[in-house]
Amino acid sequence: MTPEPTANDPTRAQARGFLGRLEPEIEALAQCVDRAEALMQRIQRTHELRAERLSAETTALRGGLYTEAAALRRELYQVRRLVDTIAFRFPMVTRNVSALD
Repeated sequence: MTPEPTANDPTRAQARGFLGRLEPEIEALAQCVDRAEALMQRIQRTHELRAERLSAETTALRGGLYTEAAALRRELYQVRRLVDTIAFRFPMVTRNVSALD
């Protein structure tokens, strides 16, 4: 039978430190996704208001933004899974939940 780790266990301290470094990464990724999606919507609205068809360049830009936003969403999902895995493994580790949700 293994002893229950203490609150000052180095592994838990390492998990807390890792979570502390992941929180700003999550915030930055979420902001990048929001910016890319807002720009895509702005492009679409602008052309709808002008009753214009999207030019080839604008369509390419919008497609690139969509691809970038999708890649950022995947990365954000992976980082959040890391956080969930750490929280599952170390349920006593406290973290700033509001920054992660």
